[in-house]
Amino acid sequence: LCGVVGAIVAGYLYFFFGAAAYLWIIVSGGYGLAKLAIPGFRMSERVGWSVLMVITGACLIQMQGWFLQGWKNAFRLEGPGGWIGMWVGERAFGGSLGPVGAPAVLWVLYFVSLILAIGFHPIHVLRE
Repeated sequence: LCGVVGAIVAGYLYFFFGAAAYLWIIVSGGYGLAKLAIPGFRMSERVGWSVLMVITGACLIQMQGWFLQGWKNAFRLEGPGGWIGMWVGERAFGGSLGPVGAPAVLWVLYFVSLILAIGFHPIHVLRE
């Protein structure tokens, strides 16, 4: 829909983030809807958490071995998590924390960044 520029941006997102590139669509769409629906909504406070959420999502997709494993050959990527998933997820986290510790730490980082990116605090909701 965006023509040549959209194709180039999508290609780079696939290269760097693999299947987690779809998270960028969800994040930008959610922020757009929030900006329309909530007066005074500020994205600047949440952008960093969104970036961390997408990076940890790419790392988690890269480290799992159940699905999207054909993306490496089909799209000529580093793997289903793209370049970020391969180098940050497998090499940095997987190499230092091992096959059990790395996904555990990444899942915690993913959920914390998701909660802080969307501003939905489950403990506050449970207290209400």
